[in-house]
Amino acid sequence: MKKTTLMMLLLAGSAGFAQSQNEQIQRYLTNNHQKLGLSRQDIADWFVESEASSSTTNINNYYVKQRYKGIEIFNAVTNFSVKNGEVVNVGNRFIADVAAKINTQTPVLSVTDGLLKAQTHLKVPAFSSQIATKISDKEYKLTNGTLTDDPVSAELVFQQMEDASLRLAWDYTFYTSDYKHLWSVRIDAVSGAMLENFDMVLSCNFGDANHKEHHHTMNFTSQAFKEATALAQVQGGSYRVYPYNVESPNHGNRELLVSPHNALASPYEWHDTNGVAGPEFTTTRGNNVWAKEDIAGNNATTGASPNGGLSLTFDFPYGGTGVAASTYTNAATTNLFYMNNIMHDIMYQYGFNEANGNFQQNNYGRGGTVTFNGDPVLADAQDGSGTNNANFSTPVDGQSPRMQMYLWNVGPRPNFFRINSPASLAGAYFAVDNNFTSGHVAVPAAPAGITADLALFDDGVPDNADACTAAINGAQLAGKIVLVRRGSCDFVNKVMFAQNAGAVAVIVVNNLDEYMVMGGANAGITIPAILVSQSVGNAIIAGMQSGAVNTTLSYETVNFVNSDGDFDNGVISHEYGHGISSRLTGGPAAANCLTSTEQMGEGWSDFFAYLLQIKAGDSPV
Repeated sequence: MKKTTLMMLLLAGSAGFAQSQNEQIQRYLTNNHQKLGLSRQDIADWFVESEASSSTTNINNYYVKQRYKGIEIFNAVTNFSVKNGEVVNVGNRFIADVAAKINTQTPVLSVTDGLLKAQTHLKVPAFSSQIATKISDKEYKLTNGTLTDDPVSAELVFQQMEDASLRLAWDYTFYTSDYKHLWSVRIDAVSGAMLENFDMVLSCNFGDANHKEHHHTMNFTSQAFKEATALAQVQGGSYRVYPYNVESPNHGNRELLVSPHNALASPYEWHDTNGVAGPEFTTTRGNNVWAKEDIAGNNATTGASPNGGLSLTFDFPYGGTGVAASTYTNAATTNLFYMNNIMHDIMYQYGFNEANGNFQQNNYGRGGTVTFNGDPVLADAQDGSGTNNANFSTPVDGQSPRMQMYLWNVGPRPNFFRINSPASLAGAYFAVDNNFTSGHVAVPAAPAGITADLALFDDGVPDNADACTAAINGAQLAGKIVLVRRGSCDFVNKVMFAQNAGAVAVIVVNNLDEYMVMGGANAGITIPAILVSQSVGNAIIAGMQSGAVNTTLSYETVNFVNSDGDFDNGVISHEYGHGISSRLTGGPAAANCLTSTEQMGEGWSDFFAYLLQIKAGDSPV
């Protein structure tokens, strides 16, 4: 009886709260509809699709979806910010004069026929679908081929067109059978035409695969968490990982971190799902993320997760980029599990919590959308469906997002020469070998090499160092490795002029700060020739003004098999950031607001990645 009474009181309180917020919003619309350019009919049919709040500002955000005759207008989401019972800001996206803009309220195509049209337009394997669940006469769940756990979401909506008209459409969201795409599609409910589509799997391009352009030092701290927590700390696991502010293996070493969870964000640590002390899983699975290998690239639930045993000790070896990835899958999956949990726990401190649509299997009674399976991140380590990339797909609150991390076959660049002295220039340097169809002479493979001082070519004609005519300083070039500037004449001619002056090898300095492959043909060439970027070449030439620069041309091979995105904390936090921005833009129930080419999701994700790299002692720019 007590439980029943309490539940009735809670429901009554919730209904009263919802009624109050609706009254506030309707009152604002009634008083301001003319100022907003709307008629009373335009504001007569709407509902609060989702809401979010900020404990810092005490502002509640209500995401209002406009309807006409009970049919939603796709992406017509207006954000109402309410503080102390007053509307303080409105991001108005109500459509004006709706009644005059619609084409019909009655579909010609059935919901299943519309899906077949979508499959045809997208050129994906077609299959016959059935209605699995009828939510209303306008909203359905459809079977999705073999993907029994991921049905098609379908709803009758009005699609906004470029000419400002509104066309009745079937809105579908569904994974393809290979899970490479999560399509959001609008099909004209009368003609079957494709009105709009976009892929909710966000694949990112990371240009600097080896992170050579970033310079960080390691100084692991827990300062990203609020010091005061609401719940007592419980014993968690131990994880040998790259701490979150170590961007990748290029920037520091792994450490064995003990109980790195945050008690406010993860009160029962990272392996719980039932809200009772003690782990439900001893693998890399828990309330916030399920990390497993997906080498087969099929997103199967049978992918292996490393087991830390009763002590939850996840300490596995990592042999580096020179060994097969299969030898360190457990270490990679552990790092992926750790970083997803870290992102969850850190961002929880700043408002990405249950009520605001974060990723958890169990919301512990703290708000948000509650579904049977919840929505922890499904994180696939060493995913076999791609290479040299990563992606993140974010359905609406209550449905699990998926992170796919790939192996990379772009390895460290081989070194073609070393400067032995002076100390200010000493070290290994990258260069690009030529591709002469005849006259190509390979740089000797280490430990063999060609060692000599450098000399700058001079042909007496500006630009004097471009070697477009014979050298006037031949005596200074004999027996030397000769530098020439790119200029405008053929590469093979430059090399021949240097060779005729007695050079033992040639280094061409590009006229752009980039690398390129030199082409040409001259069977008379008998010495190696390589190219360096403008900045590298200029630095070397400047150093030659102060004295001899001794160099060894030697091709140093690199023992490389793969690098693994699962160890790249910068990439993981970037991808997780897509989930945050997708859930917070337009509200947790609208996951398709960041679809235009000018959307800021990529920039926000970069910000999250850089945010986690802040070190003690860093100075703001």
